[in-house]
Amino acid sequence: MRGLFIVGLGIVFSMVACTGKAKDEESKDKVSIMLDWVPNTNHIGLYVAQAMGYLAEEGVELTILQAPEDGGLDFLLTNQVDLLIGWESTLFFGRDQGLPIVAVAAILQENDSVLVSLQENNITRPSDLVGKRYLSYGSANDIATVRAIMARDGVENPEVTLAATGSMADLNALVHGEGDYLWVFRGWDLLAAKLQGIMLNEIIVREYDDALNFYTPMILSTDENIAKREVALAKAMRAIARGYAYAVENPGKASEIFLSAVSGMDRALIEASTVHLATLYLNHNGQFGRMDGKVFARYLAWASAEGLLPNNGQNIIIEEIFTNRLLE
Repeated sequence: MRGLFIVGLGIVFSMVACTGKAKDEESKDKVSIMLDWVPNTNHIGLYVAQAMGYLAEEGVELTILQAPEDGGLDFLLTNQVDLLIGWESTLFFGRDQGLPIVAVAAILQENDSVLVSLQENNITRPSDLVGKRYLSYGSANDIATVRAIMARDGVENPEVTLAATGSMADLNALVHGEGDYLWVFRGWDLLAAKLQGIMLNEIIVREYDDALNFYTPMILSTDENIAKREVALAKAMRAIARGYAYAVENPGKASEIFLSAVSGMDRALIEASTVHLATLYLNHNGQFGRMDGKVFARYLAWASAEGLLPNNGQNIIIEEIFTNRLLE
């Protein structure tokens, strides 16, 4: 009878423990974030924040979702996700159409974009792009950017020649001679090429015009979501900020965390990319995510002058398209 009592007591304790755990889970703030692409080092702070317990300390359960091929903006606008990783074009184009998108954090403090070419083509500066074939999907924003840096480098009335390629605008197409240059990111594609032994020349976009040194990618939300869930989102963002700060101080350990969370990744690329991006995650004050309205204003003036926005930027008020409040 005594033994039976102990077993019964154990069951009671187990039930109490399970009930307590269930209540703890129920009491957590559930926040979801949708990626912009496959998981990569732009997202490393999310995985670090989970693994290091920063989110748990804030009482937040974060769900990380991968976006469909056509992007995750609809999910954000219909409140199916709380946060979305997106780009400057997503924010500005959407906001000018009257969509209530708001940037709540900059993942990178500088634009890490580069135009790359095979070294044998001797393209070393924007003026060398005259008459060269651009491997591109034809984005108006990308073409305007190439024209802008060509003009900055002294080319009068610059024209961009698009490559006539039936394949993807990627490194393989470049290597196979389907085009002469390609837009990639230093902290990912360029490093991947180097690891494969592909030697490339690079033109760093941000060095030719301050307006092109914008925040990208960013974490986005909506006016409505922030108004309804500000406390929960602020908790999540505090934890995420700690995750990125950890990656800056410990790129090797952060890489291990990411590799453990995401299968099938190239270890050498993840490690090299984390080291590179660690120089871009924080601002000059050592803060993650903080944004300056002057950066947005420069891009708005440029994009409006280039005719890239649906209403020529008339619906965009700089103070309304971003907030640092969730990071404070």
